Amino acid sequence: TSTMRWARLDETSPHILMHHFTVPSSDSGGRFFCCFTLISEPIPEEHIIDYYTTHSSCPRHAYVFVTTSFVNLCVDPNQPWVISIKNNLDKKNSPP
Repeated sequence: TSTMRWARLDETSPHILMHHFTVPSSDSGGRFFCCFTLISEPIPEEHIIDYYTTHSSCPRHAYVFVTTSFVNLCVDPNQPWVISIKNNLDKKNSPP
C-alpha cells in the first residue's frame, strides 16, 4: 500500500490542499500547478466535485480532481475511471 502526504501550498486559500508532488510554477506572472506523480488507484466518484487540467507548460499532462474535502488529486487523464468521472462531471456542469 502507498501512503500519501498533503501540503498546504497557498496560505491565502486555507481550504485548498495540493498533493505534495504538485508544485506552483509561474507563466507570464500567473500561477499554475504541475503534477509530478499521479494517483493510479480509482477514487470513488461521489468524492469528486470538480476537476481541472494542468497547464500546457507542465512537463506532464494530468487532470486534477477536487474532492468534497477540497483536496486536489493528480490523476492520469488516460485511465478509464478518470475519463468516466470527467465525462460525468462535464455532463453535470453543462447547461441544459
